[in-house]
Amino acid sequence: MSESFLNLTDLYSHLETEAVNICRMHRIASLFKPLRDHLIEISDDDSRKAQWEIDFFNFSIADDKLGPLFSGVNDKGEQIEYPSLLNFTEDTFNYLTGRFDSTKNVLLKSRYAHLLWHSPRKHHKYARAALDAYIELFSELSELDLQGLMGLVYL
Repeated sequence: MSESFLNLTDLYSHLETEAVNICRMHRIASLFKPLRDHLIEISDDDSRKAQWEIDFFNFSIADDKLGPLFSGVNDKGEQIEYPSLLNFTEDTFNYLTGRFDSTKNVLLKSRYAHLLWHSPRKHHKYARAALDAYIELFSELSELDLQGLMGLVYL
């Protein structure tokens, strides 16, 4: 994937149409990394948002449990993990809620809703939205499979 984006708006627009085709969460996260690095020079606020997106797409979700990309022990013997909802602030959750509200893409909607379901903002509307988005996503992926493209996508 060689796309490079100069701002969040352009990457959001790209993901609205292409996220289902990209499909792998770590590949979506990787789109935000060069943008975050670019934005560090320009806007602390936007670089922070890009980092939050990286965090959102680096969680694993299996059996309705969030998992970190990695975990371990620091030099003080304390358990550490990345990403972790414990590191999210009120601003992070406000941003996540905003992304959930603004996206129309079913893959993005399912991810944001599922994270919100596991967050301090847990509400049945997020569980319902995640389920609805997963059902629609399944339908879209089934259509891709019928078109012979399923080998290009993987959740």
